[in-house]
Amino acid sequence: MTTELICHLGDFRTGSTAIQSVLRGRAEEFGLFWPDGANHVVLAQSLADAGARDHHWRALARAMAGQPRTVISAEHFEFADPDHLARALETCLPEVSVRLVAYVRPHGPALLARFAESVKIGNFDGTPEAYLDWPQTRWRLSYAARFGRWRAAFGDRFTLALYDRSAFPGGSVVRDFLSRVTGTDPGEMQVPQGNPTPGLADLALARAFHHAIGDLPEEARPARWTLGRHLGRLIAALPRPDIPLVADRALAARIADRFGADARALDAEFFAPATPMADALDRLAQEAPELPQSFDPADHLSEDALRLAALWGQMIGDGLRRPGGAEMLNGLYHE
Repeated sequence: MTTELICHLGDFRTGSTAIQSVLRGRAEEFGLFWPDGANHVVLAQSLADAGARDHHWRALARAMAGQPRTVISAEHFEFADPDHLARALETCLPEVSVRLVAYVRPHGPALLARFAESVKIGNFDGTPEAYLDWPQTRWRLSYAARFGRWRAAFGDRFTLALYDRSAFPGGSVVRDFLSRVTGTDPGEMQVPQGNPTPGLADLALARAFHHAIGDLPEEARPARWTLGRHLGRLIAALPRPDIPLVADRALAARIADRFGADARALDAEFFAPATPMADALDRLAQEAPELPQSFDPADHLSEDALRLAALWGQMIGDGLRRPGGAEMLNGLYHE
């Protein structure tokens, strides 16, 4: 029996949560094996350490033995060294055929979605302009170099797909991914909400909540991020009309200036003769409003809502600072 492994590499904010939600419960419907016993994030994170890499990837090899087609998925491959993954596959799964799939979101929407996620989980408290200047942001959105390393390590076994809902069957990244993996469009299907980008008012609520929590010791920060992600899931489950994030004219110009060369290089390497990444930067500038959006919670929430966010944030902050509190809350709400 031919055994195949498909590694879904993310990126962050490209529908990975929805893909993972469907595969976690329904992989068999599509002739796929989803190794529930494997922590897919740990598989990605283990690659940098030879001992951990050997342990976790050999465990994956045992779990997928006898399965014709296995899928693993973690956005955290974004931080992985492709050569480390190649080494893990050569050592632990030498007889397995491997394909790698990643999605890339154009620079403007990617920056706004990542900014919103970082604010939501309490990992960043600033403006989109300041987020653009964050070294981590600049590295993560320098796509040509990052995805070029995957192409160099895996050649045509690596596929980079544009994250464009208008081009997906039924507008669904889940259907697009399953079509790529199985060769057959599964058709209309119920897909969980996933991890949508919050609008301005919901983002203001998250920001007010984290302001009230205040500064935390370093060991408590992962629990804060867990609580922020859980807050996002609760917000998504109770949707309301909201104002989406957009880049104003000045920010759009800065994004184009910073990532224009990267967009052209990525287009040339992966999408030629089409130029979707450069085209997206042009649209960003054309559609940008003149004035920036406000991210001050007081501009989006009532006095009562601000007071409730402050009270709950203070309560949670007190719990996170107590002995064992961060570990307990992280365990309670971690996915």
